[in-house]
Amino acid sequence: MNRKVIILTKILLKSGFGTQEKRNKKGKISIFDKKAVLYLIIALSLLPLITSIVTVTASIYNALAQIGQQGVILSLGIIAVSFVTFFFGIIYVLNVFYFSSDIERLLPLPLKPSQILVAKFLTVVFYEYLTELIMLFPILMVYGVKNGEGIAFYLMSAVVFLLVPVVPLIMASIIVMIIMRFTNIGRHKDLFKIIGGIIGIVLALGLNMVIQNAVSRSLDPKALQDMLLSGGNSFVGVIGKMFPGAEFAAKGLANSTSINGLVNLLVFAALAAVGFLIFIYLGEIVYFKGVIGLSEAGGSKSADIEKLRKRSVKNSKLKSYLGKEIKLLIRTPIYFLNCVLTNFIWPVIFLVMPVVQSAGTNDVSFDMLRSVIANSENASIVLASAVAAAIFIAGTNGITATSISREGQQLYVNKYLPMSYTEQLYAKVLCGIIFSTIGMIGLIVTVAVLLKLGTVIAILSFIAGFIAIFSTSLTGILIDLYNPKLNWDTEQKAVKQNMNVVVNMLISMALAFLTVFGITMLETDLYTTFAILVLVFGILDIVLYRFLDYKGAEIFSRIE
Repeated sequence: MNRKVIILTKILLKSGFGTQEKRNKKGKISIFDKKAVLYLIIALSLLPLITSIVTVTASIYNALAQIGQQGVILSLGIIAVSFVTFFFGIIYVLNVFYFSSDIERLLPLPLKPSQILVAKFLTVVFYEYLTELIMLFPILMVYGVKNGEGIAFYLMSAVVFLLVPVVPLIMASIIVMIIMRFTNIGRHKDLFKIIGGIIGIVLALGLNMVIQNAVSRSLDPKALQDMLLSGGNSFVGVIGKMFPGAEFAAKGLANSTSINGLVNLLVFAALAAVGFLIFIYLGEIVYFKGVIGLSEAGGSKSADIEKLRKRSVKNSKLKSYLGKEIKLLIRTPIYFLNCVLTNFIWPVIFLVMPVVQSAGTNDVSFDMLRSVIANSENASIVLASAVAAAIFIAGTNGITATSISREGQQLYVNKYLPMSYTEQLYAKVLCGIIFSTIGMIGLIVTVAVLLKLGTVIAILSFIAGFIAIFSTSLTGILIDLYNPKLNWDTEQKAVKQNMNVVVNMLISMALAFLTVFGITMLETDLYTTFAILVLVFGILDIVLYRFLDYKGAEIFSRIE
């Protein structure tokens, strides 16, 4: 690989993670870096998830090994990672390729277009390796140990691990580059960037459904049954067809001790190489035409004093500041895609897409789910699950967890505004609550329409979920108050590369899990469950609110 590409990739990764060498007075690098400690905490918090994946994988292996189809685990793991990589790759590519201001600094340098493209692509691939470590690595290790595999399997696993993100990211990159080439036009650059990002995500979801539908409709149920019972990992290739290239990767690992396995691995590597060459070729044609002038934005021609006077309406300070926060999130592409749009993506991924995919088939999974929801004995669990989903939505959008960080180097301006620090913090919290509530309403309405959720449970879910959203929104701003990321030169670093979002996400996941687990253990009826949820999260809201009211302004005043 070209030396310039390697150097540029290192620089992009270093700036992306915001890592800096910290030295003490003697000039030695400090081991006790605050960010290193934070990464360690996050790694430890992920251990329960990884443990769960290992446990589930081992159980599935034991069941499939009885009919000689244990290799299906490899197919499922590779496909799951490929789809996650493809979907989130759309957002990563938008952020790294287009919404990062470093492109303006790279263009004048003695670098070829292909070198910049490759470096940015490798940066995105590295981010996806972190996802693989959580999702795919445990599956590969469990299969290798349980199946008694030798060194050949682990060597092939290393190759597959490195190559799995390549194909889905190439697909995501090509889609994004073509869209941004033709939507990044006109005076209103930000609007077109937002439209291009939405189109890219819609195409990613649509392509996902098309691929899965095409595979499911081409399979004969009788042939599948015979294949499944025949043993010998014959079902691996069938499952692998659900994503381009996954079939060859899974077959290669499942037959690691034979020449057939090596051939399949080489085919998989060849597909990745050919796709990469196509990406470079298309990238040199369309990428720079879509990125040039990206930072330019059109200004309003309306400078008429009379119009300005008519638009100037006296308003409360809290309402005015809240309006400013909302407009900033909506008008800034990187904030809109990562903070606003995410509130509406989850219902589409987990409910709308499966329903569309199962249309016209004999899939009975949704009928079973409807019957579970309709059963009055499950009402309390359904309510707890809805509240847990609301918590998850509020914790993953990152609005309050980046509310201070988004001010960046302009934070000093906030200290001169004619309103108290406490009022500013309240407005930032309310902004997160508003968008999280809209996302929760979208989820409840989707469940009510598709899964026939009862009116009473829907109303109770909204009330309890709304109260729970306050908790996650307050934890988000408290985390950002104590550890704001103000030193950034592009909005991407303030949101996408801000560890505060990850920390608040982990807290929300823990709260969501404890909510469902606790109600399951208590085995209470619907209204008792509602009372418990309102009481618990109400108390938590009051405690967090009082803490923010008591210490928030003091902490905010110390931020420089």
